[in-house]
Amino acid sequence: ARVTLPAGRLNPHAAILPHLRARAEAARATEQVRAAEPMPLRQFLREGWLAFWGQGRPLAEGWYVDAIADFLAAVWRGELPDAVINIPPRHGKSTVASVLFPAWGWTQAPQHEWLYGSHKRTLAERDSVRCRRLLRSPWYQQRWGSLVQLAGDQNTKGDFDNVAGGKRL
Repeated sequence: ARVTLPAGRLNPHAAILPHLRARAEAARATEQVRAAEPMPLRQFLREGWLAFWGQGRPLAEGWYVDAIADFLAAVWRGELPDAVINIPPRHGKSTVASVLFPAWGWTQAPQHEWLYGSHKRTLAERDSVRCRRLLRSPWYQQRWGSLVQLAGDQNTKGDFDNVAGGKRL
């Protein structure tokens, strides 16, 4: 049934509609989390790296890549509250920890909030842009596009949200 209010009268339910719409979107996102197929972090790092960098710059095959994956998985599970990765430059730690790891985390819990920083703002912003590009990539969207969608009202270089309430700052 449709109710039509006389001209000039404000719909008393108009103020609550955005709230109800947001709750419905959050509920759909929660259902999609249950429906989405999880990917182990080690596999995600390798496939995500190739999806982002392409065949011309493969992720190095070494014990340390699996060690970082296991370390970050333990961080995700809450087993390592004070975590630091110390490896030499150019070994992929920024791409793995600041680009791929939060993108993987949102496949597990899209409502999760991430806070990243660096000794230089440009580096933090670079990794934020790279993460956002990965989230928009065909590889990611084909697998988790129904689960992780960037919010249109907060989507800048250094600060973006998804529709499930997740945030990366």
